Amino acid sequence: MLRDEPLPEHIFDQYPELIAKKQCFDRRGKIRLSASRIKLYEECRFRFWKQYVLGERLPAHHSVIFGKAAHYAIEQFYKYGEPPKRAYLAKLDDLDEHREYPRYAIDGVQVFETNDLTQYRAIANGSERFFVEQLSDHTYALGFIDLIDERGWVVDFKTSQYKPASINDDIQFALYAMAYERLFGHRPKRVIWHHLRTGETVDADVDYLYDITLPRAQSIAETIAQDRFESVRQCDVCKYYCPFRKKA
Repeated sequence: MLRDEPLPEHIFDQYPELIAKKQCFDRRGKIRLSASRIKLYEECRFRFWKQYVLGERLPAHHSVIFGKAAHYAIEQFYKYGEPPKRAYLAKLDDLDEHREYPRYAIDGVQVFETNDLTQYRAIANGSERFFVEQLSDHTYALGFIDLIDERGWVVDFKTSQYKPASINDDIQFALYAMAYERLFGHRPKRVIWHHLRTGETVDADVDYLYDITLPRAQSIAETIAQDRFESVRQCDVCKYYCPFRKKA
């Protein structure tokens, strides 16, 4: 069966409006899924099974270290006005893993020299906004929205090196749009992909997210909920470069 860890208690301290839903979240039979879990299942059922059914974990990639520190710095800037470069370097000091990748300290400083974060106006409690919302009959979607702008915008900051082929087809943006509507009672005016490495921004088609991508996410989520993960095998195509190839 799919492992479904309980929500950490500090989430309810930070977002007291979730307390009324707590019993539903922890009830057996409801599975909580992030966008990354749904996308992984769609991409490779075997890897999903390894990570989230068997509970095997892979070492953190160096890009994850960069992303953690960058998102922390952004949160500190919008919540407390702390200079993002200073917050970024402070966070790196807390992440022991970064010492193997010293160039990421330089990358982070350059990122916050080339990005104007003042172009967005975060609402109160709108930076790193956590959400848990029902996605399908047997699943909830959960995640963090990087920034909710007071003009009705949802902003997702990305630290990856490449722009996705199609933002409109990205399940993450569909879940953000859905969560925003559940929180505020109307659809977001804009859903923005903001690339921190270059400062480039791209708008998703909000109607496409609702009409095409969200139903796809709901269908995959319900398939995950019904999957008993019997006869799971590594595919012949990617087994030679699968991160679990040594354990398969």
